[in-house]
Amino acid sequence: MKTIWDEERLGRLAMKYALQKGVHTLIPPGDIDHFKFMLERIDDLRKYPMSDDDEEFLKIHARKLEYYPIWPKKREGE
Repeated sequence: MKTIWDEERLGRLAMKYALQKGVHTLIPPGDIDHFKFMLERIDDLRKYPMSDDDEEFLKIHARKLEYYPIWPKKREGE
């Protein structure tokens, strides 16, 4: 599975979404490649708000990750 940084539009929209939610940190410290990705796009991300098409694009990609949980689901009773 590719990361969001491997897909230009997905990476850009994920950052835009996070900025609109008011996050303070977008990139892990010391990750120079992702930092460069953000710096090259930050002005456009702040200038243009997320469109309905952009939100739908993110929802579609989020659904693809539904079966790749970061944390395993707890079993009932745990």
